[in-house]
Amino acid sequence: PSRVVIGALVRAGATVVAHDPVAVAEMKKALLLDLADAPGLMERISFVEKPMAAVEQADGLIVVTEWKAYRSLNFRALRAAMKFPVVFDGRNLYEPAMMSEQGITYFGIGRSQAVVPVQDANTEVPHAQLQRH
Repeated sequence: PSRVVIGALVRAGATVVAHDPVAVAEMKKALLLDLADAPGLMERISFVEKPMAAVEQADGLIVVTEWKAYRSLNFRALRAAMKFPVVFDGRNLYEPAMMSEQGITYFGIGRSQAVVPVQDANTEVPHAQLQRH
């Protein structure tokens, strides 16, 4: 699923910073094939070695794989690093209540509702903007 998500995001104008603890080389090859019709889009994708590097000043985090490395993230550091602490969890790795306690807006894909942080429940969630280049 990460190939599909990354491809769709860059085609929509997003810049993607990706992390994969195991399959970076395979991911790059697959994306080169997927984006062969628009090779310039690969310039909108960068890969980092550490998970936290992927969220630095990020508008959001999308989790699409179940690697063990993602199960025990430091959520305080995650929240502090992100421009907008919003997590879309495609594998439902995290507990919604815990994410709310950490001040992170959480969307568990396939769950019945989003979870907005307790302290922010009465404030509007900021909307991330796609930057088109």
